[in-house]
Amino acid sequence: TTPYRGIEARLTEAVVQELNARRSPIRVVSDPGRADTELIGTITTIQKIPLNRNFQNHNREFDLVLTAEVVWRDLRTGTVLSGSRTPSPNER
Repeated sequence: TTPYRGIEARLTEAVVQELNARRSPIRVVSDPGRADTELIGTITTIQKIPLNRNFQNHNREFDLVLTAEVVWRDLRTGTVLSGSRTPSPNER
């Protein structure tokens, strides 16, 4: 158990809400069988950066910085659309 327990679920929910709110053809579906693409991510680091302390030296305000590795893949072709990937011979 850590102070960040469940943060992956909250981050996933925030990404889903953002994608569904945008004016784009991208929509999140609940059935993986109907999906054209998939977005897979792993949180690699979490940093809590103090911004403001009170007279008792307790944090009053802080930034939370999440770093993640993300791969977006087209499920129809297997092509990686964004994120970590091995460059093709043409790109080297």
